[in-house]
Amino acid sequence: TALRNNLGLLEDEIKRLITDEINISENVSLLQTIPGIGFWSAAVIISEIGEFSAFSHPKQLAAYFGLDPSQRQSGTFYGTRNKMSKRGSPYVRAMLHMAVHNAICSSKGRPSRNPVLAEYYAQKCLSKPSKVAMGAVMHKLCNIIFAVLRDRKPFELRQPSAHAAKLGLKAA
Repeated sequence: TALRNNLGLLEDEIKRLITDEINISENVSLLQTIPGIGFWSAAVIISEIGEFSAFSHPKQLAAYFGLDPSQRQSGTFYGTRNKMSKRGSPYVRAMLHMAVHNAICSSKGRPSRNPVLAEYYAQKCLSKPSKVAMGAVMHKLCNIIFAVLRDRKPFELRQPSAHAAKLGLKAA
């Protein structure tokens, strides 16, 4: 019981620190609008990002999280079996994995929380192993996180065709 009490005190202190800092509190609230990301996931992601202005492109954020592909080469040899670099924080990758799992998995007859990501995952699973597809969806979620924090707007769930129509592009 002492351990639970101390854990409760730590959780309360973390929540207090987040609410005291307006910028962090806003960022955590913005990330919570993304289906699959809860308070603790958003808090870990924001704490690991630090100063968001250091990232000017979503690829930089993906590389910082360790979601970028590693390149295997030696001399004139270029490897074809590339893997995720995993150079970044393992905590963020764990949070992104859980967020993707929460967003794409359906349970007890309910649809998935984010049908766009679920459809993207299903399409990737047709040509790739499930773990590779999960990594691709984590990368896509990283791009969504970047867009939400860059634009300072809550996440809106839109089908790709509706998104293309809003931008004035032809749907792919």
